[in-house]
Amino acid sequence: MLFRSGYGIYYNLFTGNRDASEINVPLWTVYQQTFGVNTLQNWKTVWAAGPSGASNFSVYSPLVNTQPATTQEWNVSVQLGLPRSTALTLSYIGTDVSSLPTWKEYNAPTVGFHEDLQAARPNPLFNNITLTANQGRNWYNGFQTKLERRYENGLAFTAAYSWSKTMTANAGDCETCTLLQYSPDWYNRHEAAFGYPQVESVTVVWQIPYGHGRAYGGSSGFWESAILGGWQLSGLQTAHSGQPLEIAQSNGNLGNGYSSRSDIVGNPR
Repeated sequence: MLFRSGYGIYYNLFTGNRDASEINVPLWTVYQQTFGVNTLQNWKTVWAAGPSGASNFSVYSPLVNTQPATTQEWNVSVQLGLPRSTALTLSYIGTDVSSLPTWKEYNAPTVGFHEDLQAARPNPLFNNITLTANQGRNWYNGFQTKLERRYENGLAFTAAYSWSKTMTANAGDCETCTLLQYSPDWYNRHEAAFGYPQVESVTVVWQIPYGHGRAYGGSSGFWESAILGGWQLSGLQTAHSGQPLEIAQSNGNLGNGYSSRSDIVGNPR
């Protein structure tokens, strides 16, 4: 019997061009205007005379104290030796990604009907004010088992199964998904869309025992051994459970132009 355990802590890099561009400057914004024969706007006057003359800026910025996320990983496993070069391994695996930089919208109109959505924003001179902050978290807990036979007498196989749960909080299901400022923490805590609760796979390699140097057909002729001998069969089978299903409303039924998710009030099965 073998007992193994391990623990590690890692500091992640900022991923993607989005964070790489934003994290090195205080903030950045896009001010885009269009002029042409159809707009009746002269290029000399298309831009505002000063910052106060332009409105509805969209701002994307990290908070000044944003730090890389911290990942902690740990595992505990027990391996048992079995007959015929076979071993059984039982493992517990855990991962916790804390202080995950995620986007949050801080200038969204409140829920409810508004005749003028722009005027209903906390700061109506700006459009979206999207900030990156260390507010997200992902964590994983899983039980894994593996039955493995080393290659012996022409046969080797591996069978593995995992049962796990991946959770996320204040982190969207995509890297650029944005949370709203009025969303309570429980609303943004759920099973991660990228998690598979159950995963199973089997791999088998079998050397057919026929031909020169094998259990059968050792005295076969040249052509017989060349055609029928020396074969090896292998196979791979895998299956997994489905991902969590999210039912969303994209028509902005919150009254402020933003979409919402459904609420389970009965048995979804």
